[in-house]
Amino acid sequence: MSVFDRILKEVPEGLVLYTPVKRKRFVVKSIESKRERMVFLAGTTPIEVSKKCWNGVPDFLRGKGWVEIRLEHVVLDKLREGSFEKYLRENSLDDTTRESQGSYAVPLLKYLDIVEVNPSPPSRIRLKQSSTEK
Repeated sequence: MSVFDRILKEVPEGLVLYTPVKRKRFVVKSIESKRERMVFLAGTTPIEVSKKCWNGVPDFLRGKGWVEIRLEHVVLDKLREGSFEKYLRENSLDDTTRESQGSYAVPLLKYLDIVEVNPSPPSRIRLKQSSTEK
């Protein structure tokens, strides 16, 4: 089952999660199957992540071990190559945003038991062994 299909099946709108490093509270605002996106609400800022982006996460992480998240609030061309944040923003619906998408995507991937998170600096994630079979 794809990551986005699991989101549709297992993640309720209104779910409260916390960012991996600073433990800031945020909410899953909406999951829009027709528009193929998910929207987090960080305070009043909406963060959108597309179906294509979610579904590509396992392939991006597979075989890499620990990958730096790099929660950076900069434009796309300033992000570190190979970081999870760079992957998210390259596959984003809005490549002009300066908001860190990794802060919001990582806790959801952990909620779905797809990744393991090491929040100690530099914060990193890796694909869980069992998620390669899902």
